[in-house]
Amino acid sequence: MNQLYERIRVLCEEKNITIGELSRQAKLNDDDRQALKRGRWMNISLGAAKDIARVLGVSIDSLAEYEPPNLLSSLSRTQLQQAVEAYEAIVRREVVEDRFRERGLDPKEYPACFEEALGQYSDALDSQLLEEEALERIAEYLSKMVADI
Repeated sequence: MNQLYERIRVLCEEKNITIGELSRQAKLNDDDRQALKRGRWMNISLGAAKDIARVLGVSIDSLAEYEPPNLLSSLSRTQLQQAVEAYEAIVRREVVEDRFRERGLDPKEYPACFEEALGQYSDALDSQLLEEEALERIAEYLSKMVADI
């Protein structure tokens, strides 16, 4: 999808008009209409661009000035940090769940043990141990746990 098409698509959404309706109102030729509907690279004539701008109620210059939204710039530093922490928590849970399953254990059957293993793994990572060392801690804990079962 090119920038011109994306800008036109966004403006159509804002104006609550379909691409097809825009094409009809702007009286685009068949080639421009098909290119617009498919979101292809558009080399439209100046006349077609003027007609599109007129239907959308914008200047012809504003069609070329589209800047795609930057998700990261719209998030605050706190929101980014929260997203990173949430992601890390999910990954850590999955790693520990995988270690349980490798040993034929269902983490849901041993919730207290799972939380303990997760805590040990997280503590090891938070104390700057290498991933391998943190995984060794889980392995040791699970070995003791299996021996006690």
